[in-house]
This record gives sequence, structure tokens and C-alpha cells, in this order.
Amino acid sequence: MPGAASAAPTTIPAPPLPAPVTAAYDGGKTVVLLVVHDGGIDDAYAASAAQALGSVEDATLFVVPAAKVARYAAITLGLDLTQVPALVVLRPKHLSNGVPQASVDYGFQTPESVVQAVIDAGYKGPEATYHPDGR
Repeated sequence: MPGAASAAPTTIPAPPLPAPVTAAYDGGKTVVLLVVHDGGIDDAYAASAAQALGSVEDATLFVVPAAKVARYAAITLGLDLTQVPALVVLRPKHLSNGVPQASVDYGFQTPESVVQAVIDAGYKGPEATYHPDGR
């Protein structure tokens, strides 16, 4: 058919993650990305708080400058990452049946909140729902 337009793709695949991130995820680690914009006061506090992860077994921290966040698009696009600092915690592969699941927290983080985010990602017990009417 002359002059027919071809359909443009509706999505563009994300580039592969950096090899150390993929290795940590495939190795069953809880992957933690701290996305920062160098120079921000809240970024410095978040980076300091993230150092608390040194005491958490099976968690691997990657500090990601905002200018390089596109390298992590395979994770961040699904979260609709909108600001920095951002603490992105990827649930271990064996707890998500191989389907990546992640959470994001924005802004200032305390050491306790960073550790709690990793603990939450590794939770494997029963889940309960809450409804104010007790349903």
C-alpha cells in the first residue's frame, strides 16, 4: 500500500541495568538505590542515613547521581520516580517470584527509616488488610 505509515512503538525498552545491580538482584540481595543530586542538603542527610545499611545482611546499596538515573530506568520507570533524593528498595528476587517489585521513599531519611524500608522489602509473612469499618 503506497504511502502507508508504519506504526511507531508505544514503548521503548529500558537499557540493561548496570552489571553489579543485576548481580546483586540475581544473588538474592535486597537492592537499594539512593538517587541523589550532588550538593543538596537533604541528599547529604539521606546518604548519611543510608550508611546504616552496613549493618543489614543481604542488602546492597548503590548511590546513583540523578544525572545517571537513566541507567536504572528498568527499575525507576515503573515507580514514576519524580524527585530526589529518592530511596528505592527492590524486593529480593526469591520473594517476588522473579517479578521485580520496588518501593520508593522521597526526601530526608533517618537511619531507622532506611533500615525499616529494607526490612519491609524482605517481609515474607501473612498480609492483612485494614478497613476502618472492620471489614
